[in-house]
Amino acid sequence: MSADGVKYVRNQLLVSAKMDCTKEKMESLGSAYGFEIVGYIELTQDYQIEFARDMEEAELLKMIKILEEEDCVSMCTLNYMMELSYD
Repeated sequence: MSADGVKYVRNQLLVSAKMDCTKEKMESLGSAYGFEIVGYIELTQDYQIEFARDMEEAELLKMIKILEEEDCVSMCTLNYMMELSYD
């Protein structure tokens, strides 16, 4: 849970890659930054990535800024979640 009470998946980020970015390029970034791809939507070039080590919110936010500087990344966010209840 973030400092402002928003819930997100621990050690994960969502990354939107530019359409000309290959999955191999994202895997290469994973090797460089210590994450693996745990989800991928090919049609939209969206990735769910998970870091091998535990990361605090501040570290994840810093990693968002770093990844958004990469040529093939268009957007990066925490992997937000919410609880649903069914009646």
